[in-house]
Amino acid sequence: MADREKLFNEFPPHTEEDWLKKLEKELKGKKVEDISQRSRAEEIYIEPFFARVEQHQMLQAEKLAWLLSYRDDNSWQIIEHSNQQLREQTVDIAQYHNKGANVTQELAIALALGNEALSKGVVDSLAETLAFHFAVGGDFFLEIAKFRVFRLLWANIIQQYKPKDYKGYFAYVSASTSLRDFSEVDEYTNLLRATTQAMSAVIGGADAVYTVPFNAKTAETSFSQRLSINLHHLLKHESKLDKVVDAGAGSWYLAELTEALSKKAWALFQEIEKRGGFEQAQDFIGGEIERVNAIRLEDIDSGKEIRVGVNKYMQKIEA
Repeated sequence: MADREKLFNEFPPHTEEDWLKKLEKELKGKKVEDISQRSRAEEIYIEPFFARVEQHQMLQAEKLAWLLSYRDDNSWQIIEHSNQQLREQTVDIAQYHNKGANVTQELAIALALGNEALSKGVVDSLAETLAFHFAVGGDFFLEIAKFRVFRLLWANIIQQYKPKDYKGYFAYVSASTSLRDFSEVDEYTNLLRATTQAMSAVIGGADAVYTVPFNAKTAETSFSQRLSINLHHLLKHESKLDKVVDAGAGSWYLAELTEALSKKAWALFQEIEKRGGFEQAQDFIGGEIERVNAIRLEDIDSGKEIRVGVNKYMQKIEA
């Protein structure tokens, strides 16, 4: 131990200011804020580096490990058709994503709708029949955090209903890749989008995943449908993403992103509840979605937010 301490004593300590100066030098003129802000529409800011593990990260990891303990591995069900029914009752959040909702809004809406379902049913029976369906956007780490955050916050709500069976805490979550992000001009770039989006869902712990065919905005074909299924086989058999439950565990960055998103989503959920719940707050929710979607479209149109095949590096495919 003495030798170990002596070894590290040879290195001078560095302050946060030292690290910021180093980071600014590496960025070559860019501002640190430029790499900390996700996108204007997402309204999430995360520090660009971390120097220690905070206590809340440890507690978060322990809770997530328990909430995923019903799984022996990270295998997920392949959804072959968009209308495939997985549970008796599905809370569809994907429709709000495709209307322009950001991740915080998706989570708050899911919690509000789920809470309404719980208020009308028995928590233990709903655990076996209720599913939540999310669309997966293009922000790789933020989307992973979205699934982690939902499980954490849903467990908070379930706890208030005092389920008799611990299985009531386990949410069944399905996902589909985002139609909102797809390009109509350069359709083959959608294969790349679908791949990274599916990876986010799988690493985030989705129980079932549907990959939208790359030409879904124009006309699906048997070829595009086959590719969408094959993508799952690549993730399972070549990338081995089905082997490790919660592969994101241990990432300081992902833990901080999960924490920040949890706070924002819970605050918005509480605001919806103050307004009388989802049904009574629809005008408020719709207005907020329109607001952030307008920001997103403005940034895409101006080129501030780059979308390959949409506003940058477009290559029109000849018929």
